[in-house]
Amino acid sequence: MWMMPNFASAPLGSDLAILKLDAPSTKRPVALSKQWLHPNTTTVTFGWGQCSLSEPSSYHLLQANLTTIANAACQRRIRIASNDSVYTTWNATTSHLCAGGVTGTGTCYGDSGGPLVAHPYLDTSVSLSQIVLVGIASFGVKCADGVPDVFTRVSTTVTFIDEHVTGHRWVE
Repeated sequence: MWMMPNFASAPLGSDLAILKLDAPSTKRPVALSKQWLHPNTTTVTFGWGQCSLSEPSSYHLLQANLTTIANAACQRRIRIASNDSVYTTWNATTSHLCAGGVTGTGTCYGDSGGPLVAHPYLDTSVSLSQIVLVGIASFGVKCADGVPDVFTRVSTTVTFIDEHVTGHRWVE
């Protein structure tokens, strides 16, 4: 396993690890995006996380359509939504990608590490020819309660991924 530098020491950042499989996978890997997504891009996340804090994790794969938002707005909304000093002092960086913030849809406990994907069928402003991984679920303050979710921005991990993985494909 390889972890991003500062994986554990950087609170709420550098949230990416790569696992080496014992045997080759028979599944085609998702393409990875080098593209910088702008605010108001439609994306989709998937996971088996909880639907609320009072429920267990889902037995079925769930999905949520999320619109990306500017990091400055995301940072402001997360700081306001929490009393925890980890969140009230959090700074959104270029390695973060924020999406969601609409009550009733978003990530929750158990969704961390899951994909955030973009595709031109979802948003015609995205100049991509296929589904691409743009983010990895990192953290959220509340579960689908009107606060944006934060993802690790895949386009900022190019060097790290290229050092440790072969056979993947980047999409510009």
